[in-house]
Amino acid sequence: MFDNVISKVIPAGSLIIVENFDRISRADIDTAIEDVKKMFRKGVSVMTLGA
Repeated sequence: MFDNVISKVIPAGSLIIVENFDRISRADIDTAIEDVKKMFRKGVSVMTLGA
């Protein structure tokens, strides 16, 4: 998913909905947080449905 945001396959203004934060990345938590920040900077929003 991250690569698709960076390569603009998922364009700015998109909303990615995931069940839980751990579905965003298989990386360790620190790397995953940095990846999400990069997605935000590219104009993509992320919404989690879980607690």
